[in-house]
Amino acid sequence: MVFIITLVILILFGVIIIAFLIYQSYALCKEIRLGRADSEIIYEDHLSKINISKKKQIFKKILNIFADIIIVILALFLLLGITDRFVSSDILPVKSVVVLTGSMSYKNSNNDYLFENDLNNQIGEKDLIFVERVNNIDEINLYDVICYRNQNNIQVVHRCVIKTKDYLIAKGDANDLMDDIYITNDNLVGRYTGYKIPYAGYITTFISSEYGISVISILFLIGLTYFISKQNIDKYLDYRKKFLYQNIKDLKEFSIISGGGELVVKENDYKFIEYKEEKEILSILKISDEEEIILEPSSNINNKNNKKGENKDEKEIKR
Repeated sequence: MVFIITLVILILFGVIIIAFLIYQSYALCKEIRLGRADSEIIYEDHLSKINISKKKQIFKKILNIFADIIIVILALFLLLGITDRFVSSDILPVKSVVVLTGSMSYKNSNNDYLFENDLNNQIGEKDLIFVERVNNIDEINLYDVICYRNQNNIQVVHRCVIKTKDYLIAKGDANDLMDDIYITNDNLVGRYTGYKIPYAGYITTFISSEYGISVISILFLIGLTYFISKQNIDKYLDYRKKFLYQNIKDLKEFSIISGGGELVVKENDYKFIEYKEEKEILSILKISDEEEIILEPSSNINNKNNKKGENKDEKEIKR
């Protein structure tokens, strides 16, 4: 019951965030399409080309890369959690296993074989290790670190200390007593590959739980929505920017008046005057005191009827 209540809260939280991102993306794309951000678009693009905005642009790129990396990590965590919880170890050639206790974390001085054979591949509690699938106990060598399932179907990672043709017996490096279970082909999971990620088990234990899979799934959907929204905004921005530059490319002096402010350009000197309150006005290109042009809103770039730049907003406005 507690899980269901928590899951409902998480879903509501995710839906609210996703709806907010979609709404913000739609609103911003609409502002760009209608030309209400024309003056800011040209001004910001100008700043990106001069040194004054280099740090800002670098920071923005790093932020975008970081956001993309987070989305990929969330996707990997989600895949790992689902795989660990629902996919059988018999299917995968290599499986990740969380070491639940410290029974392999150090050499017990009573276990002489550890020192005599220089066995130094100890594993800490909550380390995430990688185990290769082994189908037959004949493939296991004495003193290999193995993973098997005990009577309670819990995965145990210990060292093989006795090997016969019918069964294995294991023991933790830090333990005094051997495990009280015969390991056969039926309960053998695999052999430790030697690769581990210290303490990563704390993370994987959570993400493979019901709570973890739910949280990671919602965070992944939020991240994916953010990524798609950002891509859509950038597409509208590039489309509008191309249209604007078609109309100012031969001008030495001009000003663009839009909802957010006025951009005044004189001999490559850019000055932006921001309005205290945004105005719902059409974007205007002012060439001189006597000549000004309304910059038409862009068509919907997702419209399937648009063909190869034949929209009126893609054509240079005739003066």
